[in-house]
Order: sequence, then structure tokens, then C-alpha cells
Amino acid sequence: MVGWRVAQRRENALDVPVESTDDRVGEGNLERWPVPLRARARTVLLLVAGLVALAWAAVVWIDLLGMVERGDRFKPVWVHLFNDRPVEWIQWFILPATTVGAAYLAARLHHLEEQRPASFFFLLAIATALMLIEDAGDIRHVISDYVVQFHGDRVLGLPTRVATDVPYFALLAAVPLYALIRYGRDAWRAPGARPYLVTGFGLYALAGASSGIRHLGDLYVRLGAFIDARIMGGRFPVPEGMDPDRAHFFLVDSLLEESVESLAAACFLGIVLAFATDVRARRLESAR
Repeated sequence: MVGWRVAQRRENALDVPVESTDDRVGEGNLERWPVPLRARARTVLLLVAGLVALAWAAVVWIDLLGMVERGDRFKPVWVHLFNDRPVEWIQWFILPATTVGAAYLAARLHHLEEQRPASFFFLLAIATALMLIEDAGDIRHVISDYVVQFHGDRVLGLPTRVATDVPYFALLAAVPLYALIRYGRDAWRAPGARPYLVTGFGLYALAGASSGIRHLGDLYVRLGAFIDARIMGGRFPVPEGMDPDRAHFFLVDSLLEESVESLAAACFLGIVLAFATDVRARRLESAR
């Protein structure tokens, strides 16, 4: 009798409906997302743009207008804010956030049987991870230094750093470009992600292409000298012991380029956040 009751209780237990794994991760529970992925893409972009603007305001206020006395012991403020400093640090926080967010979004889209946009964000996660390694590690500079050491200043008539940087940037760009060409139409299905998609890829293309040829015909030196003379009135400060041409190079390579790359990184994170927002709101356009 006791055995029959135990068996009956087990049989009844099997009749209780159990929430399936698909129900937990599928369309019925799109609201269950990590808090960071619920952030608004516009908020992130405005925050980054505001920080970059503050850095530029400090350069104008202190370095160009001299409204704050910094003393002879301190280098110009631009040295402390851009290259390997706070403006570039922004990218070192934004890029890993994009990597993690894109990987998570790829997994959620895979469970929702949206395979093509899932592939786009999986590749975006890989791309931003590689970009972080390059940005924080400056691998291309090490490669260029070795080639200069063993081969000299020119390769096939080109400056050595151009001959090494252009192929390097081409390889680095291969992953995001493949994602854009193969799956860009699928990422375009989220209306909210479109402005970030266009702006992010456009800014990174500008930064990567210009950086690859920065030593060709002293491009950055000449451009920096032009900006200093025509826009800054020749007041761009040169740190003690630095050649003026080198300072003009950094005006473009540090101040301008790092600003563009920080905004581009914010747009890449914006693609992830805006797409996730449209997924939760069921605003994805149908695949065609």
C-alpha cells in the first residue's frame, strides 16, 4: 500500500508542467537581460562625447588661451590627457564592454533562432577584442621598430612604418569588414542601431586609414602644422625637449586621432545596446 502511494505521488509529479529552457530564454522572456545591456546607446555616446569635449576644453583653456597658470615644471595639459592617457583610457573600458556585450547578444540571438545577426555580433566580439589588444599593447609599433632596426627607414621606396602599418591595419580590419559585408544587412534590421553602425564603422575607417599612412610624406606633421597655424594661431605648446615637428605630429596622432577613436568605440558599443533594445521591444524588421 505504501509502495503504491509513493508510485502515485511520482506519477502525479510528472504531470506538473515544468518551464522549459526555451521558455526561459526565448521571446516570452525578452525582459530578462543583464542590467548593463539595458543601458541606452545614446547615453553612452553622449557621456563619451562629453568627456572628450572636456579634454579639448582643458587644452583650449589652459594650453592655447593660458587662462590657468601651469608653471614651468609641468608639461602642456594635452600631454596628460590624450595618448595613453584618459581619452585613450575610455577606449580601454569601452572596447571590452563591447566584446562582452556583443558575445552575450550573439548567444541570445542564437537562442531566438536569429542566426545571421548572431553571427554579426559574434564577429564584432572578436573584432573588438583584437582592437583592444592592439590599442593597449601597440603591437604595430613593436613590429615597425624591429623592421626599421633590421631593414632601415624605407621598404620598396616607402617609409618602413607605412610599409608595415598598412598591411597590419588591413589584417586587423578584416574581421569587422567581413562582418559588415556578410551580415551588415542583418544588423541593419534594428532601426535604432543604424546610426551607430554607420558612424562607428565610418569613424574607425577614417582613423585606421589615416593612421596607416601617417608617415607618408610627413602627412601628420604637415596637417598638424596647418591646424596649428590656421586654427590655433600658432599657440600649440611644444613640450620642453620636443621638436616642433614632433609636437605637430602628436596634434593629429594624439589629440585628433584618439578623440575620433573614442567616439568610434562608443558607437560600436552603441550598436550592441541599440540592437538589444530593439530585440527586447520586438522592433526587428523581418529578414528579406
